[in-house]
Amino acid sequence: MSIKAFGTPNFGLTKRIDGSSFDEVLARTKAALADKGFGVLTEIDM
Repeated sequence: MSIKAFGTPNFGLTKRIDGSSFDEVLARTKAALADKGFGVLTEIDM
């Protein structure tokens, strides 16, 4: 039995935000979620 790989699957969305630090974008994202009644349940530090 052999298994053939067709490459790495590419799932997800990407958005590049120039001129902002990661921490600033993270804070803005959490604030935007909170404005709509959503939030972050879990954070995984990798």
